Amino acid sequence: FHIDALVWRHAVRVATAAVIAYLVCTWFNVTFAYWGAIAAIVVTQPISANTWLRVVERACGSFVGGILAAYLLTHLTTPLAMALAILPLAAITVSLRLVNYGLFVVFLTPMFMLLSDFIRPAEGLILARLTNEFVGACVGVAASFLLWPGRANNGLAAALSSTISANMAFAAAVARLAPSQAAKLDHLQREAGMASTRLETARERIMLEGRWRSAALDRLREVIVAARIICGAAAVIEVLRAGEPDARDRQRADAYDDAAGQMLEALEAPPAQASELPIFPAAEGSSDDASTADLDHAVGNLVTAVDGYLRAAAPARTAIR
Repeated sequence: FHIDALVWRHAVRVATAAVIAYLVCTWFNVTFAYWGAIAAIVVTQPISANTWLRVVERACGSFVGGILAAYLLTHLTTPLAMALAILPLAAITVSLRLVNYGLFVVFLTPMFMLLSDFIRPAEGLILARLTNEFVGACVGVAASFLLWPGRANNGLAAALSSTISANMAFAAAVARLAPSQAAKLDHLQREAGMASTRLETARERIMLEGRWRSAALDRLREVIVAARIICGAAAVIEVLRAGEPDARDRQRADAYDDAAGQMLEALEAPPAQASELPIFPAAEGSSDDASTADLDHAVGNLVTAVDGYLRAAAPARTAIR
């Protein structure tokens, strides 16, 4: 019987946040103090950056839902009217549960508040909701960043390698494969786009963890832009090509593979042993085909961007290792 350490840490993190939020709300005699504990449980996420996203979604949803709840509480004066309002709110809430958390909270808030007032009428429900949400969110964020914070460093390295491999594989395939193999090219293009998106998401998560001033993240953005330009330039060649690839195209494809291998090796090498990546040779020459020249130039820009990222990220990579 074994439970991963990440699961244990998050369980203790959530339990601690819930207890502290409940005690704080009880100490200040806030109505329905358990609402604060619920808010802390919901917003506290295994990865610190995701906690910020959940706090924003819950805050915006609770604000809009609170306005709707205030309107309903002031206009529904009979138990029957309140019950008839709770039923459609419950149906909409359930239908949005797996669609979007922000929209889910918009309808959950008035349903929950109407139901609470229906079962146990109390004064100041709106203020109690806002206070509990504020305390729960603050405690949840503090727990996420202070109690064994989960960061995305390891995922970033894998996402970067995948982005380089997928986009360079698509570029090489466009230069090497005939137009008749469009299905395979479409698959490679889709994989390249998805890999770039995953890398961009990993970067955004790290920025939400408070490292938005990192020079390495600025360089990483250049890598993402360069990778997307490669995908776009290769797609243009795929659309415009009419004939079979010639020996020069196959030679260019081999050069793309070599460049990809050099970049991946540089990512895997210890920072102390990292050497400057060579300039992509095809980017220095000329081509009669403008679209091919654009792709060569894009590959050269990616090599330069990766080299710049490795330089900027060397201290962090040393710390991770």
